Amino acid sequence: MSKRSKIILAVTLCAIAVISIGVIAFVLFSGADGGVTLVEGLILTNAISELDSRDPLEADVTVSVDVFSLKFDNDLKMYRFKTEDEPIFSADYGFGRTYFNSKASCDERGNILSEKEARELSLGEMLGAVAYLYEKGNPTCDVKKGTYTYRLALDRAAMQEIAYYIAPEAAEYNISFTSGTLTATVKDSRIVKLGIVIGGSVDAYITDIPVHIGAQLDFNNGSSTATLPVAVKDALSSLEQ
Repeated sequence: MSKRSKIILAVTLCAIAVISIGVIAFVLFSGADGGVTLVEGLILTNAISELDSRDPLEADVTVSVDVFSLKFDNDLKMYRFKTEDEPIFSADYGFGRTYFNSKASCDERGNILSEKEARELSLGEMLGAVAYLYEKGNPTCDVKKGTYTYRLALDRAAMQEIAYYIAPEAAEYNISFTSGTLTATVKDSRIVKLGIVIGGSVDAYITDIPVHIGAQLDFNNGSSTATLPVAVKDALSSLEQ
């Protein structure tokens, strides 16, 4: 998995974790036909507000991709730190953290790693893509023993968009997307996890080969001890000037 793909993946997953509260509220309250009641909508809205208020925001992320010859499973730690400007994100694959915003990425000492690659990313566009999923879908909610599970069935355009954000290399294959779900789990007024599962197939002449692209974020609902190095903040914030 390339460095650029990892950065895209991490930004996408971070974006999913900070979906606009206004968009969620609008969709849930105007989309009751999807099965979400007013109370269920309020519960999710409050949970998203609580999640977005955390600083830092921390999650364990699991990603799995199986698209013909493109196969990988990755586990990483994800962080979001609020700053006076735009948020700074961090991804840790177990061999050191990479920090980035929409302008550039750097290491823990503030050494810029790639300004060009980071400029190709647009956090706003990615947030918009996730908002699109909510706007176009009809959310449903299943309640069991105090746990609220919200689901959105994705249309083909949404499946393709989010799948290629998670695994850009998958765009090289002619994938027929057939199923996709975005899930949010809420317990004790907090979001426990967010998940995406996308399925389909690749035409391999004689037979169709199944495709799987998935990502899950398990949130640390305790107090995170992660800190944003001053060198990182100075390096990435200076690019805003």
